[in-house]
Amino acid sequence: MKAYEEINGARLQYEMAGQGRAVVLVHGEMLDMRIWDAVFAALTGRFRVLRYDRRGHGADRKSVV
Repeated sequence: MKAYEEINGARLQYEMAGQGRAVVLVHGEMLDMRIWDAVFAALTGRFRVLRYDRRGHGADRKSVV
């Protein structure tokens, strides 16, 4: 399930799926949450996985101040 959350003036996209212990995937600079596509798919069978676009990346890249 992809969704958006408004945080401090930025609209951040995130995706959460799976069940079990939590795993959070955070991308590096010059990337967005798509870098985790294969890992996200592989982990959701065993874990509850969250990935998101950091502020100024992915869907939020136009809101960088």
